[in-house]
Amino acid sequence: MSTRGRKLFDKQPNLHFITTTITEYQRVFAAEKVPNERYCDLIIRVLEHQLTEHLANLIAFVIMPSHLHFIVYMPEGESISDFKRDFKKFTSNKIKRLLYLDKKYDIIRIIKAASCTGGHKVWKDRFDDYIITSEHMLEVKMNYIHDNPGRQD
Repeated sequence: MSTRGRKLFDKQPNLHFITTTITEYQRVFAAEKVPNERYCDLIIRVLEHQLTEHLANLIAFVIMPSHLHFIVYMPEGESISDFKRDFKKFTSNKIKRLLYLDKKYDIIRIIKAASCTGGHKVWKDRFDDYIITSEHMLEVKMNYIHDNPGRQD
């Protein structure tokens, strides 16, 4: 997994704009005839837990059909890579269980095919991380998060 220079700023206090995506852009969080509230609730619960565990602060977030965006402040000594690793680890198995309960076999087939180990690869390996260094960029990223649900996924 490429960190694309992330280690240079690891464990320093920073405000991060994060995007993380479901494997093959599967629309796990998309509302259908029955809204996928359980999937969104799961994301929120795990996010709350990870924020507490890593002493981080959530500034803004949005759950899109196939990906998540959020802005999080990581304090000194805490790692955004560890935060995302733990988040993905805790959500992967739970999302997989929900997919089986909901009989979403089309998505299950795709995430199984994406795994090299014969398991289920729920999340893409990497995540996008942009360190916000100014009020202007914070405003730009917050507007992006707020406007994103109105765009096509």
